[in-house]
Amino acid sequence: MGRHARCPARPDACEHVQLWPDHGENDNRRVELRMPKGALRRDGTPSKDGRLALWARTVEDSEMSSSMLAIFADYVPSAIGPALGEANSRSASLDNTLRVRKIVPTRWVFCDIAITGLNAGFAHGDMRLFAETGELMATASQSMVVRSKSE
Repeated sequence: MGRHARCPARPDACEHVQLWPDHGENDNRRVELRMPKGALRRDGTPSKDGRLALWARTVEDSEMSSSMLAIFADYVPSAIGPALGEANSRSASLDNTLRVRKIVPTRWVFCDIAITGLNAGFAHGDMRLFAETGELMATASQSMVVRSKSE
């Protein structure tokens, strides 16, 4: 219990990705994201399982905390576009929940995201956040209003 089974390649074997546009100084500039090569499909092909897996860390060498996990957990909406096969779906958060299990020292956090429901302009998603060792640190969920070509 409390270990991941779906971890992709190590972060240093993954490519840097930018999931959200850069709008100047904000917390997105403090976060580095990496995914296995080719994992982020933006070719119009919907994800078969509504999942997106990525590695996240701070650009600074910040100590892991529940606040940092909350920032990473706010990437749940990033899985909506791939779930729909769209490059630029947009969403607005209705609620966010972070449940911390145990904070452990780690540089990278593995984020396993699943869009669990998408209908009539609303989406629900979950994330599990793991340390590099595979230990589960937290779970997160988010409900969103979706502005998409498909919804």
